[in-house]
Amino acid sequence: MDLRKTFTFDAMQRIVRWKGRTVLKAESGEIPFDDITDIGTESDRAGSRNVPVYRLTVITPRATIPMAYTYNGQPDAYSTLRAQILAFVKTGST
Repeated sequence: MDLRKTFTFDAMQRIVRWKGRTVLKAESGEIPFDDITDIGTESDRAGSRNVPVYRLTVITPRATIPMAYTYNGQPDAYSTLRAQILAFVKTGST
């Protein structure tokens, strides 16, 4: 089973569409660029050694949407991607 989430950033319509599937459910949504207040980094702890792990999130006033089902163990692995996404969605914002 594919456990990935897919995010499509549409510059013309200024909207991000996302979809994902877990073993139990399928999910999807749309978020206007103007509703995105930030791209965050969510952290958790994993394994018997309680190692910190991270993933990106799309933050809006109403919800925080994780951009992945899984976490990465690299503390700064997403900083460049986070900055690129923010620059993309905030370009031309009102």
